[in-house]
Amino acid sequence: MTNEPPSSADLDVVLGVISERERRFALYYLRERESTSVRRLADVVGTWLAVEDGTAPANVEERDRLIEALRGTHLPALSDVGLLEFDREADEVTLVPPCGVVDPLLETTASLEQATRVPPSAEAAAARNERTL
Repeated sequence: MTNEPPSSADLDVVLGVISERERRFALYYLRERESTSVRRLADVVGTWLAVEDGTAPANVEERDRLIEALRGTHLPALSDVGLLEFDREADEVTLVPPCGVVDPLLETTASLEQATRVPPSAEAAAARNERTL
């Protein structure tokens, strides 16, 4: 993605990629932290999803499914359009600074979803999960 105005095709690709909540939530977290492990990302995203859905935080099996979905689907899709770098060997994810149409889209979606996200709780849950594994 560049700072040039997007074509309709570029916009379609970006909108398609960030249409998944898991991907948006991953980008929100990476915008706060820039880089993280896939496991920490899964813990935080899983907690945010649970808060948004009004359910209990993910159990180990659900978190493991989210880790696999991130590794196998969501992170590669975000990487393919240049929004993040996914180092499979290190199991680390690093944000590529948003530019062009992506930054305003994420600002808008984050502000709409902000009311139900609870980042400190997600961070605390992720830290608890790391200690119990």
